[in-house]
Amino acid sequence: MAGIPVERRLRTSLVLAGFEAGMPIVGFFIGGAVGHVIGYFAGWTAIALLAVAGVVMLRPGNEEKEQGRLRLLARAQGLAIIDLGLAISIDEMANDLCLWI
Repeated sequence: MAGIPVERRLRTSLVLAGFEAGMPIVGFFIGGAVGHVIGYFAGWTAIALLAVAGVVMLRPGNEEKEQGRLRLLARAQGLAIIDLGLAISIDEMANDLCLWI
């Protein structure tokens, strides 16, 4: 929340909290449907996705680019906050997807 003006902190916090609360529910329902379709390949799919995620996370980052992203975050509003909520809460949906697969 650093860098976000005080008047937008509550709204931003509520939007992000809403996504954190709602994504497990969405993941639960999507996971049920997807689990029935690809249940046989779930183990291998999970291994492949974890391997790809690990490789992507191990790549070195660009510090200047990250600072630019933080400056953009401080000015985020409207649809940008909703996009941010989706981006940071997608892991909640993924966790519930894994329950079904």
